Amino acid sequence: METIFDHNVTPEELVRFVGPYSVEEAFSKGPAMYTNENDANYALGILFSMRGDKEKAQIYFDRIKNKRITNTIMARFSINISISQRLFVILQSNR
Repeated sequence: METIFDHNVTPEELVRFVGPYSVEEAFSKGPAMYTNENDANYALGILFSMRGDKEKAQIYFDRIKNKRITNTIMARFSINISISQRLFVILQSNR
């Protein structure tokens, strides 16, 4: 299964995807962070959106097989972003 780790994700980008993991844990887990193709394709779509490649992002969004779960994935991803960003700020301030 293709994941963001196949596309040289940077630590700065990865902070948006780590969920309950630290950036270091996420890098060590690598593709195992993703348990299904829908989540992996959604993350790839977000990655390429962040990089400004909207066409490539749309290719991955179109690969999400179960369109009904897209809203669930988006909601979960948004929550993870919020938590991850707050955690990143806290960790950076403790350095």
